[in-house]
Amino acid sequence: MRIGIIGAGAIGQTVGRLLAAGGHDVSISWSSSDARLRIAAEHVGFGARTATPAQAVSDADAVLFAPRFEHIDAAIQATGTLDGKVVIDTTNPYTPERDDLVDLGTQTAAEYVSARMPAARYVKGFNTLTAGFLTESAHRAGPGRVVIFLSGDDSDAKRIAGALVRDAGFEPVDLGTVADSAGQAPGGSYYGEEFHLADVPTLPRI
Repeated sequence: MRIGIIGAGAIGQTVGRLLAAGGHDVSISWSSSDARLRIAAEHVGFGARTATPAQAVSDADAVLFAPRFEHIDAAIQATGTLDGKVVIDTTNPYTPERDDLVDLGTQTAAEYVSARMPAARYVKGFNTLTAGFLTESAHRAGPGRVVIFLSGDDSDAKRIAGALVRDAGFEPVDLGTVADSAGQAPGGSYYGEEFHLADVPTLPRI
């Protein structure tokens, strides 16, 4: 698949590298400078290319949405359109200093972001674990295989995201709809901890 990444930070680079290593065609965009973007593409490796956000999205079968939270609106504007695209949103609602959470009122973080791309086929995922842990824990076999939680209202989009999770070396587990996603947000039951299938026996697989 062609994967367009919006956000060349640690998560964008890490998940991009895992997917590129799994045979996917990856382009990466959205960095503070062209030089940093080139370095990010080199880190992803496996033929990953630099792109503008609009280029990365227009050519993509799926989009990994990984900008800093304060840049969400600007990143969406730069893509041109996300209509009809499978979008895996990795963002978490931290303040720019990352010392507190943005007050989203009664909304989950997934509701907040998905409302800004209403025609996208939105899935929340790859947001509960650090880039370093994802690198270290990918492709474990057997009972040690790590779970990635996914939430979204489009079941087919979740199936596509789930296949990408497996290609990256993890096991996808379905938390439900966008409204059900609070458990994978900061402070939620599934955030920041390592889970395996045996730890979540009642949650559906994808």
